[in-house]
Amino acid sequence: MPDALVPAVVVDVSASASPSVPTAPVGGSSTPPSGGAGDDGTFLAVGDAPTPKATSPARASRDRDGDGLPDRWEREFGLDPTEGDDADRDTDGDGLDNLTEYETKSEPDAKDSNHDGREDGADDADGDGLTNLTEQTIDSDPVKVDSNDDGIEDDKDDLDGDGLTNAVEQDIRSDLAARDSNGDGTGDADDDTDGDGMANLAEVAVGRDPAVSDGPAPPVPTPDPVSEPVPSPTPVPTSIPTPPAPIPTPTPEPTPEPSPSPTPPAPEPVPTATPTPVAPPVEPLPPADPTPEPTPVPPAPPEPPPPPTPAAPPPVQDPVPPPDPISGS
Repeated sequence: MPDALVPAVVVDVSASASPSVPTAPVGGSSTPPSGGAGDDGTFLAVGDAPTPKATSPARASRDRDGDGLPDRWEREFGLDPTEGDDADRDTDGDGLDNLTEYETKSEPDAKDSNHDGREDGADDADGDGLTNLTEQTIDSDPVKVDSNDDGIEDDKDDLDGDGLTNAVEQDIRSDLAARDSNGDGTGDADDDTDGDGMANLAEVAVGRDPAVSDGPAPPVPTPDPVSEPVPSPTPVPTSIPTPPAPIPTPTPEPTPEPSPSPTPPAPEPVPTATPTPVAPPVEPLPPADPTPEPTPVPPAPPEPPPPPTPAAPPPVQDPVPPPDPISGS
């Protein structure tokens, strides 16, 4: 009875492993069949004891240097799986480090891995509107639409809180993590990137592209004046009457101080009437003796009349001379 044929499994653990599984007859030759080799360049045949590396299910994701890149992937693209700084290098110079190239399934040794005419950094692996390079710059996940699971897609998030979304800041080439990207003292929202006279945030508000000059800013329509509503009268409560508004009290003018008036003389005290004492009853006097008649006084003798005054003699006149016969006078 011929020996039964037992298939021998050859495990390929190299970076260039082939998906085909070669077989060999029992007791077959140690000459390796065409196909993959192990880490040490040998093949495993029937009867060979497999090593733990060859049978470990985590073999394909092993990362000995802990840089986030599997050893197998590093060997495939000529990197050193024992050198920990390979992940931060940009081997092909497309702006993406090797770790981002691994995450976006692009090739670290080709600038345009999918040959679409754009470099890998300008591609958008998750289709959220942010390029792979932008997502790498802001440390978001280039293969996840909502990296922080806040319910807002990465392109609509506002990382720096300046009012401009991440997609707009990418469009105007500003720093998504800084409110004043160019340090000119004017925030990105108030800058005029396209120089058309309208601030970036104002352009977004009216649906314009802040990265493309659309001509002068449209005039701002003047709103129609709104008449103030007439307040309805306040109903007067019936139970409690509304007190009238207080009337402002005029400020009195200062009154001049009165001059001191002379002190009136004190009134003389009115003497109190002394009650007249009542005389005790007088006993009647005995009748008086009759008054004797007075003695008659003889009359005084009459005075003699004054002597008569002698008459004055007549005045003596000067004799008048006789007229002069010669003169006739």
